[in-house]
Amino acid sequence: MPAYIKMAVAFFRFILVSFLAFLLLNPLLKILVRTIEKPIIVLAQDNSQSLVLSKDSLFYQTVYKEKLARLKEKLEDRFEVQFYSFGQTVRHNDTLTFTEKTTDISSVIEEVTNKYSNRNLGAFILASDGIFNKEENPLYANYDLTAPLYTIALGDTAIRKDVVVKKVYANRFAYLGNKFPVQIDIKAHKCKNESTQLKIIQGKEILHTKTIEIKNDDFFQSFTFLLEANKKGMQRYRVVVETLKNEVSVTNNTKDFLIEIIDGRQKVLILANAPHPDITAIKQAIDANINFETKVMYADEVINESEKYNLCILHQLPSTKVSSSSPLIKKILNSNTSLWYILGTATNLNDFNTLSSGISITPTGPKLNNATPVLNTTFSLFTFDNENKKFLENFPPLYTPFGNYKLNGNPYIFLNQKIGSVKTETPLFVFSVNSDRKTAVMNGEGIWRWKIYNYKEAGNYICFNEMISKTIQFLSVHIDKSRFKIILKDSYLENEPILMDAENYNESFELVNENEVQIVITDSKKKKYPFTFSKTTQAYFLNAGILPVGNYTYKAVVKSAGKELVEQGSFTVDAIQIESVELTANHNLLYALSERYKGRMYIPEDLEKMFNEISTRKDLFNVSYSENKFTDIINMKWVFFVLMAFVSIEWFVRKYFGGY
Repeated sequence: MPAYIKMAVAFFRFILVSFLAFLLLNPLLKILVRTIEKPIIVLAQDNSQSLVLSKDSLFYQTVYKEKLARLKEKLEDRFEVQFYSFGQTVRHNDTLTFTEKTTDISSVIEEVTNKYSNRNLGAFILASDGIFNKEENPLYANYDLTAPLYTIALGDTAIRKDVVVKKVYANRFAYLGNKFPVQIDIKAHKCKNESTQLKIIQGKEILHTKTIEIKNDDFFQSFTFLLEANKKGMQRYRVVVETLKNEVSVTNNTKDFLIEIIDGRQKVLILANAPHPDITAIKQAIDANINFETKVMYADEVINESEKYNLCILHQLPSTKVSSSSPLIKKILNSNTSLWYILGTATNLNDFNTLSSGISITPTGPKLNNATPVLNTTFSLFTFDNENKKFLENFPPLYTPFGNYKLNGNPYIFLNQKIGSVKTETPLFVFSVNSDRKTAVMNGEGIWRWKIYNYKEAGNYICFNEMISKTIQFLSVHIDKSRFKIILKDSYLENEPILMDAENYNESFELVNENEVQIVITDSKKKKYPFTFSKTTQAYFLNAGILPVGNYTYKAVVKSAGKELVEQGSFTVDAIQIESVELTANHNLLYALSERYKGRMYIPEDLEKMFNEISTRKDLFNVSYSENKFTDIINMKWVFFVLMAFVSIEWFVRKYFGGY
């Protein structure tokens, strides 16, 4: 190999090694990057049902879609086009189905404003009928929209013949056996001098029928009906207005509503040692509330084994004649039924002290005290009207046991005793709550006098009845000791996912989630949807997705401590009918938006004119953005090829001249 060739090869190797050493220092290169952005045209299309519920539905599903597609193609020749569809949500796609259940115009304007605030936004085209039924009126908002807003006015502004079930007002719950009111608002356009039939239907049964005489072209009237709650559980009712000839839409002639019928009447047993005026006073106060059912029995009667009670009032029991070991009282004490003891002259205090009532009284003689009530201001189990608080402290005295009172556990004192003019800390009426049951003890008899005094002073029984009612309501509410719970809503909308939580407790009532929770949801046609809950930190969660409109039951199962725990219940999926209520297009809204944001309103037939106006605007031009960037030289592609060139040249020369 010639000497000059060796020198050249050595020089190339020196350059290669030096360059590699230089790269080891990780040098940076400052470069200027220029980006050219075309003007952006945002095209947002209303995808809600209201567009296809009128007589022009075929036009929007065929001809209009083609016109919109052609407009998009023409715009794409000169601009960057971003297409959105909107209804209940905003979607960045061009799939149009016209099936959205609600329309939210404000959200799509806000989305475009926020997303393209620092971009080369040339124009915003909004295609809609102007009908919105979700979120706020877009005219009331002040959007920071820098580009002109063009609107395409869809739908029909002509008021056409139509009868609409506009709104149904009803309470979400009703009690079994009661009647509940339902208000139905009926609206009619262009139906003057015609008549129709309004029906309320449950299943196949017509509950009510009403003839509606429509007296003018802009008709509105509310009708109120009383329905009977005669079936327990979630009940579906349908309001139907008979269709008139040549109506523009018939889908808004019906509306469903749901009422949960609750067997909310709590059963109360008054078990007494003997007849007493206190019993009548208490029973009458309880019966004043239709949600309670009262039964009076005496200690020598036989209780019905199948009958369950939410609360048992033991009046002067155990007594000197009937002990707590009697079969009847023993059965009640062994259950988890809440108890209200009313002590009196016949009460066997020694026997009573053996019970877990939260209080014990050691008598110091046969003497009785006359004790008037004093309200304990720190009592928190339930509220009491301020006027009645003052009234209550003027009630006449009760006959209370004379002795030493001892409270056990965590008592809640409602009333203390006032002996003469001395206010004492001795309880007159006290509550206690433990893990198994709620208990109350009234340490005295003679509350019938309170009722008489209430009527004498006020002409009513409001104060007395409130005290008895609040006591009964608190005591009758069951303490939930279930170790397995499914937490969900009573009803979901048809576009809303079915979300559920589950909780599993061990025998010490600590949250655990070691085992799988399985659930089977069943619809009214007996179709089953099985799912498995996902585990969270300590509990469970399930997203069952969106289910069709209807009534559903569920059965959830988990194994815990070798036992299978089961939880069952029901829920409903309700239809959304908002889009069919209003079908008259609101072009005034679209025109006002265009005027505010320096655009114009067009109709579908003038899309070519819209394109010409946008394409000839002189303020729409490409924008060049320059940005200095630092990049590692070693990451550049040309560096690789330079290194390969040096290595390849040395290899070729040595191979050619026989250096290897």
